[in-house]
Amino acid sequence: MRDDVINWTKSCVECSVYNDPTAYTKALLKQINTSKRNEILGMDIVGPLPVARGYKYILTIIDRFTKWLSAIPLKETDGLTIADAFIHNYVYIFDIPEAILTDQGKNFKESTVLSMAERVAPITHKEMGSRNEQIKQFYKYDDWPKTLKALCFAYNTSKIDTTGVSPYESIFKKSPTIPIDLMFGWLKTHNIWAERERLSKEFNTVGEIIRKSREHQKKYYDVKLHDPPFSVGDKVYVQYPKKESIDKGRKFARIGKDHSR
Repeated sequence: MRDDVINWTKSCVECSVYNDPTAYTKALLKQINTSKRNEILGMDIVGPLPVARGYKYILTIIDRFTKWLSAIPLKETDGLTIADAFIHNYVYIFDIPEAILTDQGKNFKESTVLSMAERVAPITHKEMGSRNEQIKQFYKYDDWPKTLKALCFAYNTSKIDTTGVSPYESIFKKSPTIPIDLMFGWLKTHNIWAERERLSKEFNTVGEIIRKSREHQKKYYDVKLHDPPFSVGDKVYVQYPKKESIDKGRKFARIGKDHSR
């Protein structure tokens, strides 16, 4: 009897049309793998922020392998401004990346940015990973444009959990000398070649550490997987948000779903 009730409920057309899905689709996690520096850059726009010195946006650029962070204050976010900031603050310093990863923001779809990408690197419109989102928590100061370089330095000289080394060490193959080393006379006096050999060994394991970290992340993401298979020609229901009532204000408009097949 119980199975009959469940089967009848699942086959009820009116119920399927009106009710929300009982289980939302969750596909397998597909990750973007990197194996070397400057292979894929993540680029994002933070803001608008409180205006300081005429700036109200930040262009964040992060190397997805070394985790090196660059942050550039912007007054506007049009395509020309973004392209100019990227070329002058990254390309002329670190060289041309193989690919750029952005979100679906309209700023990155403007013709200027697209034409720049064609000359500099192929651009992929995908959802940004959490890394750039995590960077945003640093920019909470009133005079944030003045602190950007200091914050980037602090981040780039700190060890990253997923790699075991700092972005600075991944880029320059040496341990950074930070201000506190100068203040207390803690300058490193050990053999430079031994230091390079140590970092070289650590750097060779970075790719393996990142791979294991991604496997761990994927394992837990896919635990509650709900990815029903579909074939060409299958009939499905398509869910559309219900439009707000014209004769009611936004606050009191009925929230509902409009379904179509």
